[in-house]
Amino acid sequence: MSVLTGQQINLTYPGLLNLETATTGITTTPQQIQDGLGNNTGVKIATNYLTAPNVLGVQDYKGDYYGLGFTAAAAGVPVASSQNIIIGQPFYDNGLYDYSAITYSIITATTSSDVLTCGFYSSQYVDGVGLAPSVLIQSGITLTTNSTGLKTTTLPSTLSFSGYGPGYYWWMYKYSNSGATPTVRPASSTLGGFTSPLVMFAKLGYTLSPAGTSIVASIKSIAAGSPVIAYSGLTNFQTSYSSANVRTFSTTVQIPVIGMALNTIK
Repeated sequence: MSVLTGQQINLTYPGLLNLETATTGITTTPQQIQDGLGNNTGVKIATNYLTAPNVLGVQDYKGDYYGLGFTAAAAGVPVASSQNIIIGQPFYDNGLYDYSAITYSIITATTSSDVLTCGFYSSQYVDGVGLAPSVLIQSGITLTTNSTGLKTTTLPSTLSFSGYGPGYYWWMYKYSNSGATPTVRPASSTLGGFTSPLVMFAKLGYTLSPAGTSIVASIKSIAAGSPVIAYSGLTNFQTSYSSANVRTFSTTVQIPVIGMALNTIK
């Protein structure tokens, strides 16, 4: 049945989809979607939940943290060329949860007054470059660098990607130290080179190299397997990155993926 106009309810209700509890509407409790005869469709739905066979329910499990994670010992070592410029790393978020803080680990504390600040951006795809940061979501976050161990920094306000939906986002950060090589060492990501690069690139596709000679992975900087891009010449967090910014300022910097985790609001 494709049209209800002029149809009588008592003749057409078997073809109508219904919830297993017909008097409550959609609630926070998952309910089977059924036909008018009470047969299950195999799909369950709630206000923030959808699951079906071979499809993982998006809220079957809600973790304490999301982001890149971090190791117990391996350090993300900044190099001389990565100071006082904006650096970016992509990560995936399902766009469902709100976050109150960012947690990270400092393996070696600064001995030279390093300042490490960060922010979060949405993504864009720039022809000839690939995945890149786009619009600022939140910045003004200063991480602790003067002592070692597990650190948690409360975000300036609740962080949420719900207005953008599931997808890749950018964690942008900057080491600042008046031209001196930074000595602070945050822990590296547990994801190593990043989340399954084959899966990532399969989702994002590939792009023609700037020289026009090869088809390459969808992030410009793949240094030692690490999708990290430095925006040399841009020393402040941008409100947004234009395609021209991305093409002009993005450059390869050989530093590991630094780890972080966003604290889920329960």
